[in-house]
Amino acid sequence: MSSVKEPPRRMHVHLGYGHYYPCRVLRSLLHLDLVLSSTEEVLANRQGGDLSLLMFSILTTGVGAWVLYGVLKHDVVIVIANAVSFCCLSGILWFKLREKLDPA
Repeated sequence: MSSVKEPPRRMHVHLGYGHYYPCRVLRSLLHLDLVLSSTEEVLANRQGGDLSLLMFSILTTGVGAWVLYGVLKHDVVIVIANAVSFCCLSGILWFKLREKLDPA
């Protein structure tokens, strides 16, 4: 008989990988479609129009935080999808800031 105790087993939860991967990719593509359509409209008109500067500032900051989170978690899907969104949102934000500073 052995007096050595086994260490307690730890639960290993790995959400977002395996069978969840296609869902994550689809969610990322749908998010990109939304952001790219807004970016296309802003680039075609060369102005931000009715888009809220405050809303896009907050959204761009939030997406930038997701990029950072993806880098820290070493998650390629999160990094790529949010990096593309961050670039597009930064472009929209630039047009909005340009309108705000130079309304002429």
